[in-house]
Amino acid sequence: MKIKKLLLLSVFLLSMLPLSGASSPIRELRSMWIATVWRLDWPSTAGTGTSVANRQKQEMTELLDRLAESNYNAVWFQVRSMCDAMYESKYEPWSSNLTGTRGAAPAYDPLKFVVEECHKRGMECHAWINPFRFSTGTAHNTPNDQAMRENGWLITHESTTVMNPALPEVRQRVVDVCRDILENYDIDGIVFDDYFYAPNIPENETAEDYEQFVASGAQDFGDWRRENVNTVVKAVYDMVQEVKPYAKFGIGPRGIAATDHAVADKYGVPRCPTGSDSQYDQIFCDPLAWLSEGTIDYISPQIYWARGYSAGDFSLLCPWWSQVADKFGRHCYVSHSLEYFKNGAHSPSSREKTFDGMAAQVQMNRDESLNDAPGCVFYSYSCVDGEPEAEKENGVDFFTYMKEHKFQNKALTPCISWKEAPEQGKVTNLRAVDGVLEWDAAENVRYAVYLLPEGSSHDGRQLGFAENLKAHLYENRFELPAGYEKCEAAVAIVDRYGNRYDPEWISVEGEQGGIDAVGDEVFSIAMSGRVAVFSSVAETVTVYDSAGKQILSRSGCTSVDLSGVQGVVFLQISAGGKTFVRKLVL
Repeated sequence: MKIKKLLLLSVFLLSMLPLSGASSPIRELRSMWIATVWRLDWPSTAGTGTSVANRQKQEMTELLDRLAESNYNAVWFQVRSMCDAMYESKYEPWSSNLTGTRGAAPAYDPLKFVVEECHKRGMECHAWINPFRFSTGTAHNTPNDQAMRENGWLITHESTTVMNPALPEVRQRVVDVCRDILENYDIDGIVFDDYFYAPNIPENETAEDYEQFVASGAQDFGDWRRENVNTVVKAVYDMVQEVKPYAKFGIGPRGIAATDHAVADKYGVPRCPTGSDSQYDQIFCDPLAWLSEGTIDYISPQIYWARGYSAGDFSLLCPWWSQVADKFGRHCYVSHSLEYFKNGAHSPSSREKTFDGMAAQVQMNRDESLNDAPGCVFYSYSCVDGEPEAEKENGVDFFTYMKEHKFQNKALTPCISWKEAPEQGKVTNLRAVDGVLEWDAAENVRYAVYLLPEGSSHDGRQLGFAENLKAHLYENRFELPAGYEKCEAAVAIVDRYGNRYDPEWISVEGEQGGIDAVGDEVFSIAMSGRVAVFSSVAETVTVYDSAGKQILSRSGCTSVDLSGVQGVVFLQISAGGKTFVRKLVL
């Protein structure tokens, strides 16, 4: 047995590796609902001046930094909450949540800013749109609002006013709004939430859309309303395929559907095993229709309840939704509620109450995914932003906990594999210059960067391990972190659909830097049979095979048992405040 010293790696590498021995998946959507309505998550202040704009930008960059550092790869940014806009809209007024006054222009374009900042961090930006909601009581009165009233576009029940989905001109307005965003912003997707008709709007002559229902000749009021919604969903999906087919279109409906046998049988799926469907006959939407008709790319059911909750058991709903989505060839990215962590005393008792419980829900998403496309979306950011201290558990915030236990490594977003995408090749002219990887830019693609210890084989199997994925980029350069001055690097094109193509490899042979070498006089390894014995206590030891796959991880130890391990292994060791790698040939 021969012990060879390799280049020392940095503490940065160690911090990105799981200490529990369980690796996170290489593909998984990890997103956060960023609510702007009533300024729930962002911004904290409203105004039209430059100073307010700068403060809003700073808040957003801090938010995105936190998500990126915690290995999230997407945000769902609310840009239209009540027929208003967080962007330069052709059709609707600026949001009062942004400027303080509906229709007043800000000093910058938030959506443009958020898209650019997301892409700087390798994160997708999905524009979150409320398709029909106009007001929950406020009498909006901009010229655009007045025109909508005069044209008869609005219907009201109790305190909720929505655009009337029965009207062709309303349906076209929703399509036009989405088209405007797609054509003018480099977004990665569009997502609707769970607001459609006003809750419990009557199905009789007292309803404001009753005459339209009668004129339609339809037999059932509820079926007619659901079909109005379905028509809008299909029209938006068709428009997306025309303008930017790689942009994902999804909807986040309520978390329980098809509890009626007749509805489930209609689509050939098992009846939902828990709870009561409150959306089919209350807000008149039918999520299974969108899945079965292929008019969405993903469903994000709001399964906001805890495991074991009798009226909506997460452990029953999660696999049911996954099965339904897979049956129709679409993805399921579950939405989770973080409300309890904001204020447990006022949060519904049905919510998950511990970080460990939320981690268990994420693991269930992974275990129940039938198409290797798990996903989780958390509602919402302000519930776990660390203010106040009560949002922490044992002094640890939600993001730190999840990174340590579930999001240990970066992940690519799942691939929309059912769409035909232009073929891509390898990156060209890959080079390492002064600690920076660079390559020639390709048009409208992204890149995945993988780094492995010096001497690792250039084997495509290594790209299947999340531990080796170090970056997902929208730009054609990557600064090597300290400790990677000598390493094996691979860069692969990832198109906007999510397809990853063959990588280009390079052996980086720069000057050694970063952490100082640790000589054998300070820390040495001796073999006793199949056990590596250390000269002093190692704070952490992580063992990899030659393909870069983690074999085991230990902490606070003076030896590691390598029984059953054959061939070349790499020991990444942290000891005495230094981090380094040793190669063993067994």
